[in-house]
Amino acid sequence: MKQVKASGMNIVVPKGNAFPYKTPPMCPKAHVLCGVFGKRGASKSTSSVNLIREMGYDKCFVISPTFSSNYGLMKMLPIEKDDDVYCDVDDPTCIDKIIDSMNQIRDDMLKYENDMKHYRTFLKLLNDPTRNVPDTMLMAFYSNGHFEPPKWKYGVDASGKAKPPMCALLVDDAQGSKLMTSRKLQNAVLRHRHLGSFPGEERPSIGLSMFFLCQTYRSVGGGCPKWLRANQTCSMIFSNKNEGEVDFIASELSGEVKKEDFLRAYKFATDEPYGFLFVDLHPKDCHPSGLRKNFNRFLISDDYKS
Repeated sequence: MKQVKASGMNIVVPKGNAFPYKTPPMCPKAHVLCGVFGKRGASKSTSSVNLIREMGYDKCFVISPTFSSNYGLMKMLPIEKDDDVYCDVDDPTCIDKIIDSMNQIRDDMLKYENDMKHYRTFLKLLNDPTRNVPDTMLMAFYSNGHFEPPKWKYGVDASGKAKPPMCALLVDDAQGSKLMTSRKLQNAVLRHRHLGSFPGEERPSIGLSMFFLCQTYRSVGGGCPKWLRANQTCSMIFSNKNEGEVDFIASELSGEVKKEDFLRAYKFATDEPYGFLFVDLHPKDCHPSGLRKNFNRFLISDDYKS
């Protein structure tokens, strides 16, 4: 095909990374938007909680009306305080509260960095016998009988900036609720990587990984909506007796692999109790495949061909 170059129309790719957090080698990239699909008792909650734990998240929010009855499992999550758990899935304002929490984390990070600037100034004054240290500075940094620097519980990077916590949201047993049909949730899902942004600064947003646990892949009135499914970065597909729905899932998620291979992989991965096909649409370079049986077995074509 003949080409005519359009001068000055080159695309400039901005700096940055869609997956800015470092996760363990065999884990998916973060942030993720993960759909988890399986019938009741399939082990969706157990598998999701284990993935969140393995990925090393620092903070987790939970929206689930069954949180208390699953407390033995949920206590494995890095839930920092009771306010991070929301049990009323018919109250979409919980999304506003979670976004407010993300923005508060950002504000606390900026406050820490500003306090550290003042602390460095304070040390210079303290070590200069020709200058007086303002009483406000003395009071600000004096604690437990000595002077202490500001603290940031998630650590700092090499430049001294506060490290953002890697945050996750687990939504469980919300199918058919007002939450799943709300514009608030839709907007948060579409912006999940950009929540807790730093206006006017060239640094990544804090971002929020999201895990949605559903009994069906698609349904009318509050199931897993298309706008959520279409933005998934990974998915867990448990055994499903509805062949039509399995075929539909294969059509939506096959992507980098042929649909026929996807279906064979699904059958191979779900051939035993609690087994699931893990689909990673953005695998790391060190991952030999985007398909796995559970989390611990990558599926290469020879593994699952019939």
